Amino acid sequence: RGWGRFFFEHWIHLHPTVRPCDLYPGREFMWGKANVPEGDYVKELRMAPRFDFDTFNIEGWDHKPKEAFAVDMIWEFDMLYDQRPDEKNWWGWEFYNTTYVEMIQPSIEPLTT
Repeated sequence: RGWGRFFFEHWIHLHPTVRPCDLYPGREFMWGKANVPEGDYVKELRMAPRFDFDTFNIEGWDHKPKEAFAVDMIWEFDMLYDQRPDEKNWWGWEFYNTTYVEMIQPSIEPLTT
């Protein structure tokens, strides 16, 4: 799901046990390398994602529903790791819409038994 550097970043950040963190409290730095703060800034350690899904929406970006991202990620967890995220503690349940994911989670069968 990416090319070059993005392939490796996607692969390493996708593991179902990843617990992402965020140090930068501002909203102006959201995508890629645009608006990266320069120099010293006050760091505020928080679990990521710090903001809700819609905060990351780029104007004009026609994306699939946020719930579909969770379905795709679970498929990738199965394919790459044969492993699922923790049912209660994975950051993605709330970020991608907990209600929908809880509804579909039991219907997604693991690849192995």
